[in-house]
Amino acid sequence: MPIIPAVTPNNGVRMPRLGLDVFRLPEADDTPVRAALEAGYRAFGTATIAAFRATPPRGA
Repeated sequence: MPIIPAVTPNNGVRMPRLGLDVFRLPEADDTPVRAALEAGYRAFGTATIAAFRATPPRGA
């Protein structure tokens, strides 16, 4: 698995520096999410908190 750069903030939780924004992806299309997971991504922005999207795409 590829090494994804990470940062550790004051709370000690290691967070990936790279992420994938899935805000505009069609809900039924999980192909980009699966490809990102296989590439090592572990952070996904779904915009659900910002109320732009009711549900994230499958796989996120």
